[in-house]
Amino acid sequence: MIIRETKAEDFEQIYPLLCEFQNPYLQKKQWKRLFEDLWGTSPGYCGYGMFDKDRAVGFLGLLFSERVIRNKLHRICHLTSWIVLPEYRGRSIFLLQPVLRLPNVTLVDLTPSREVYALLKRAGFQDLETHMRFLFPFWRFSKIQIQKEAMPEPALQKVVSDHIALGCFYLKVQTPSGACDLLLHRVIRRKAPFRVAYVLYAHPWQIFQREASGLCKTVCKHLHVWALVVDERFLNHIPIPFSVQRKLAWPRVFRSNSLSPLDIDALYSEFPVLNI
Repeated sequence: MIIRETKAEDFEQIYPLLCEFQNPYLQKKQWKRLFEDLWGTSPGYCGYGMFDKDRAVGFLGLLFSERVIRNKLHRICHLTSWIVLPEYRGRSIFLLQPVLRLPNVTLVDLTPSREVYALLKRAGFQDLETHMRFLFPFWRFSKIQIQKEAMPEPALQKVVSDHIALGCFYLKVQTPSGACDLLLHRVIRRKAPFRVAYVLYAHPWQIFQREASGLCKTVCKHLHVWALVVDERFLNHIPIPFSVQRKLAWPRVFRSNSLSPLDIDALYSEFPVLNI
């Protein structure tokens, strides 16, 4: 049995393993995105696989990206889709060990399971987020307007184009407190039914906090969704009418020598890549 880097040509071999997640909303073309260099930032591989002879028995996906934060370039790696067949789970840690040795990389896991959370905490990861907030629109007059055809600032243009290619939405909105840039990922589950927009990025967050109610009404109407979803750390626990806080099943976690929780968002994560 070996642990090795996985590349695009390994997808067909690993795909049956990914089907073990039994997620009815994920199609083969979406899983395949994990094996593509979507943003030109891959180091030449997309994760680590565990193979027993020619059979894939474990996989840990890695989404690499580069972000300019506080005028400095940072390399970020989102861990995703960690799965090991039951009879091999005692060796799951071997998939993580080479990831922990990556130099100068911020590691993030936004959707850990109970077992993964325990492993990552032992490996020195810190809690990033424990709650998210659902913001529901209520019918009152809103002075907030969406600036149609507005272009993002040059520093944001690549981030916007990378995410629009994945089906995300960029909006520049004018509020009484000033302009605010938003990147959102819309999640529609017709079988549930479920229709929300997850706020991947907002700048500046202070304006989003101050104008949250009006922003929610305007954006929900524009995207035809029922609510906005925001990680609680970006709202600073401020009271917002018609909002509901929900505790995550397991905290989101990260490990970094250079970034704080407020520096880390869901851009370039599995949320837009897998449409979850």
